[in-house]
Amino acid sequence: MERLAERCRQAARPEALTRLADGLGLSAESLRRLGVGWFNRYGGCWSFPMRSASGQAVGIRLRRPDGRKLAVRGGHDGLFLPSGLDGGGRLLVTEGPTDCAALLDLGFRAVGRPSCRGGVKLLAELVGQQRPAEAIIVADGDGPGQRGAETLAAVLVAYAATVRVLTPPAGIKDTREWKRRGVTAVDVLAAIDAAPVRRLAIQSRKAGTHRGK
Repeated sequence: MERLAERCRQAARPEALTRLADGLGLSAESLRRLGVGWFNRYGGCWSFPMRSASGQAVGIRLRRPDGRKLAVRGGHDGLFLPSGLDGGGRLLVTEGPTDCAALLDLGFRAVGRPSCRGGVKLLAELVGQQRPAEAIIVADGDGPGQRGAETLAAVLVAYAATVRVLTPPAGIKDTREWKRRGVTAVDVLAAIDAAPVRRLAIQSRKAGTHRGK
């Protein structure tokens, strides 16, 4: 998968990548940081490598020019990890690569999960490795997005000092649309600060109670 991802990256023509970025309302630089490439099969598709927490390509998501999504056979789901993602500070977690790219454009450290419910184990591993000051889950406003964010938050509180769940304003589908509507980094920071902190719940037992096995 690593070799294929690199071949696809090299096959992407800069002018074509710029057109893709313009159509998505993103920058070509953020797409390059995610290793976006061109896959010549199936009539031609854009490729988005999915990686392990250590950065190894484990699968490749494909996006056809009409927007339909596929995946390369033989791989499996992973994280959309941009280059230059180091530890510390805030880490924002999005659904998918284009939402991740939108936050990269705004200057945030961000990673994309493969779906609204996927990548939980990999994200726990990544957060455990990088130890960000805060882990911010940016969820879509629909039911699956909210449930997936809550599930992930319940796991990440064991790995990050601070965990929050952030949702774009009502009527905005996802982070990329939020950016296209003109959100700024200052706006996102204000929304983060307004989101409640999720904490690890520790249950204690009174002395003398039966603990069982």
